[in-house]
Amino acid sequence: MNIIDCFDRWCEENRNQFLFFPEKFESKKNWNSSYYFQGITKRLQLCINRIGNVEVYAFHEEEDEFWDIIYDFDVHSARNENGYYCKSCLEEYVEYFKTEIDLWINHSFIPLLEWSNEAFTKNKYLCFFEYSKGGSTWCRIHPGKYQGKSEEYLA
Repeated sequence: MNIIDCFDRWCEENRNQFLFFPEKFESKKNWNSSYYFQGITKRLQLCINRIGNVEVYAFHEEEDEFWDIIYDFDVHSARNENGYYCKSCLEEYVEYFKTEIDLWINHSFIPLLEWSNEAFTKNKYLCFFEYSKGGSTWCRIHPGKYQGKSEEYLA
């Protein structure tokens, strides 16, 4: 089983735990799987690929272009005599699991669930920013209106 199939199955089994369930959709972008969070702006998308990138992206409405990674729950699996672990973690934070599926669930899926339930609440806005001379762009989820390039009410 790969991480995408595992996530899809895990989501269905834990559907009632999400305040805003991640619904899979066909993306024209070059990711392996993309999801909208039901009930909030479609400018936020969860994107998962087979190498373990699990990221929440923001897209700007005017051009439908990538703007920022809001949060990542990446898990890059490795295995040694202690079990499965994320090789991207600093040594002092490494946790070991019996199976790769346990690693994916505990390192990425559960933290994503907890973060989304905390981040996606009423009276929060997705705010877009860019430097006036172009180049750098960024996004933040903010508890109220904020003077950015544009903003959208989350829920």
